[in-house]
Amino acid sequence: MRREFMVARLHMDLGLFETSIRKSKKEFIRELLFELSREKILLPSKRGKTLYFFGDVQEISDDFLEGKIFRVHQKKVNTIEDLDAKELTEVIIPNAADYNRFYYHMNQMLFFLEEKSIFRSSVLRYVIKNLIEEVIKRKKLEAIVDLNFLASRKTFTERVLSLKRITSARFVLVPSNPNRKKLWEELDKDMHESKVERREIKDIARPGQSLDYKKGNTLGAECLYMVEDGYGEGEIRGEDEDGTPVKVSSKESIEKVILDPEAPKESIISILKSFIIKLRKRNN
Repeated sequence: MRREFMVARLHMDLGLFETSIRKSKKEFIRELLFELSREKILLPSKRGKTLYFFGDVQEISDDFLEGKIFRVHQKKVNTIEDLDAKELTEVIIPNAADYNRFYYHMNQMLFFLEEKSIFRSSVLRYVIKNLIEEVIKRKKLEAIVDLNFLASRKTFTERVLSLKRITSARFVLVPSNPNRKKLWEELDKDMHESKVERREIKDIARPGQSLDYKKGNTLGAECLYMVEDGYGEGEIRGEDEDGTPVKVSSKESIEKVILDPEAPKESIISILKSFIIKLRKRNN
């Protein structure tokens, strides 16, 4: 069955510890994901009623891993023990389990995460970020870890640029891994040279005027395209042609890929590689 997979970029900055791990970041993250799967490290949800862990991680090509994120929780179900009486009885299943499939591209540090109602983007970000941080701590290392979802060009960038008037914008950006693109090279370079962990940028238009993000050399345009490439989040407010107020958020405009998890691995890898090639060309 074909399903939508959300695309997210993993960020990891080991700082001064990077020289001590004696291997590439690609190999280091690969080992972390295998260790998470092997050790079954449990992460409680924010309310503590659900547990999450990685499992079934395996290498399916030189570039890709696949695996599952499991969710264990208490579940209430109704049963009818006596069909003649037709009376419902509530039964509690203490360790009901669900899982979410994922694929991970090691060179581009991209996760492709199956979209399900019980595995929202905010939940997956929380789980992946915190589990990776936990296994790094167990190695007595420190790192900045985050996960940002790529924004769709059609429903985010093009929607913003189609507005009659842009009244305000807020961006929270992170430096690249590096993976600099021409359209946001200067902004990213400045964040690296300034040793920025994250940068928040707010724009407010002059009364009666519009922010101009259509020119490729403006800071606002660079912010839009960094968010599109998975290096931050953005929320833009403005007006449509008829004056209707509009809010465009990258959190609600996530880039997705359609895959059939039951298809042959070669077919899945081919689709993901084609997507990555288009992504790399998109903002260059």
